[in-house]
Amino acid sequence: MIIIVDVDRVAGVDLGALADYLAVISLAQIDPELDPGPYDTILSLFSEGASPPPGLTDWDRAFLQGLYSAEQIDEAANGRIGNVARTMADEIRAGQDGRREGE
Repeated sequence: MIIIVDVDRVAGVDLGALADYLAVISLAQIDPELDPGPYDTILSLFSEGASPPPGLTDWDRAFLQGLYSAEQIDEAANGRIGNVARTMADEIRAGQDGRREGE
């Protein structure tokens, strides 16, 4: 994947936050114009009026964990989305309990 960054648009943006943002949009193949809504996510880095976090959040980690570790065998799109959502919920609960998978 090749990512082209408009240096004028990222002027003043923390390099670590930018790296995390680029990692999420590239790993998850997310449209950078997507509105992340109310979620606490690095995807709000360029959202107008948002207070973006300084880096990856628990939501971002759970999303990527869900995306890459959820069972993808269900042929129906709704089934795949459900698998990702369940894995995300499990990951967020584990993070809140202070125990993450693999730690």
